[in-house]
Amino acid sequence: MSRRTHRAPLALASDGTVLVNLAEFDGPRSLEAFLEKAMVQKGAVFVGVQLTPAELRRVLSRVGDGCTEAAAYVAGARQKG
Repeated sequence: MSRRTHRAPLALASDGTVLVNLAEFDGPRSLEAFLEKAMVQKGAVFVGVQLTPAELRRVLSRVGDGCTEAAAYVAGARQKG
């Protein structure tokens, strides 16, 4: 398990949710301390890991295909109506 925390202050989820990094909070910086902080905060908790460049390429190719399909669905419906 990684023992490092990512320092990006915010993250945007694919569902439009914006998340704040618990590393922005004051206090201990251990992963265990972040988990304790997360459990007392309001809202859902997201735990993730940074993708490798190869994983990111695979994800982006699939997301791109999904975006193309979604756009075609919307464009087709507008052309019919």
